[in-house]
Amino acid sequence: MAPVAPAALLHRPRSALTWVTMIVLGVGGLAIAILIFLLGGPAGALIATLLAALSFPLMILICFWLDRYEPEPARYRLTALGWGAVAAVALSFVGEQLLFGLPGANQFVNTAIAAPLIEESAKGLFLVAIVVFRRAEVHGLLDGIIYGALVGIGFAFVEDIVYYLGSLQSGQLGLTFFLRGIMGPFAHPLFTAATGLGIGIAVSTRRPAVRVVAPILGFLAAVLMHAI
Repeated sequence: MAPVAPAALLHRPRSALTWVTMIVLGVGGLAIAILIFLLGGPAGALIATLLAALSFPLMILICFWLDRYEPEPARYRLTALGWGAVAAVALSFVGEQLLFGLPGANQFVNTAIAAPLIEESAKGLFLVAIVVFRRAEVHGLLDGIIYGALVGIGFAFVEDIVYYLGSLQSGQLGLTFFLRGIMGPFAHPLFTAATGLGIGIAVSTRRPAVRVVAPILGFLAAVLMHAI
């Protein structure tokens, strides 16, 4: 039997980690889908999901078009979407529940400061993880932008469903859909793409200071745009 190259041995645990991550995200996605079904009922969940899905294919196609010359592996693109839709949503929910109840918190602080910091941190964790565990998949600026945008698309999809369910019950579905589905479908992808841009700059430079500063500035730009 031919000897196995050391590189192949090193690659096996990483492949297993990728599949475990996808399975966990899949189970989490199923749990979120069940929760949405229970909260909105069959009709409400269906309406909210269909409305949230209207802009979803267009944004995916734009990302794939930008990534057409050197496309990222499908499993990593799928994991980015899953992270945004499941892990980032869950982390944001827990973080916001903790911070929104702190003394001094009000609507402005929660929506313009706490929520952007928590949500962009939760989404940006995927970009950090892929650089740590799959450094070879992030070659430069475009890769960071693509992965960040895909995470934002996944996050926006689930968040839109939740907003549409709430507005459906309050009788403001038309206004909410206009604001989120027509005027702002690119918001979350744009925010997280800024974090990805900072990381893309960091991995494509040999200057130590830029490697530190670029991701921080990208994240702060994401938070600032989100807050605005």
